[in-house]
Amino acid sequence: MKYFKYIWAIMIILIILIRSYGYEPSYIKREINVDQPQKEMYSQDTISMVYDPVDQVYYSLDEFNQLSVEQLKHFKGIGDVTASSIIEYIRENRELSSFYELIEIKGIGEKKLEGILENSK
Repeated sequence: MKYFKYIWAIMIILIILIRSYGYEPSYIKREINVDQPQKEMYSQDTISMVYDPVDQVYYSLDEFNQLSVEQLKHFKGIGDVTASSIIEYIRENRELSSFYELIEIKGIGEKKLEGILENSK
């Protein structure tokens, strides 16, 4: 009981220090610098062909739009379900306009897209 009042004082000081170094109240608005352009996740123009490691062939975007389920499964991370999703997406949206458009398909994230675009040019 003798040191109880000191523990409360130490706790209050710690709370003040924590809030002063890392706490930002919600009523403070941060300024957004509009002059700097936002970085795009991917550069849309860099990839013109993807490499099929099984057939050891490069496919252009037009050729990739025509691939079958079996051919799509050659790419890293693509199985039956993902290949079917890609074909369904291409049928619904006419064609892919860029290889990076694949990330819009359910089941394809950044890692899978990196696997698909592996060894591309």
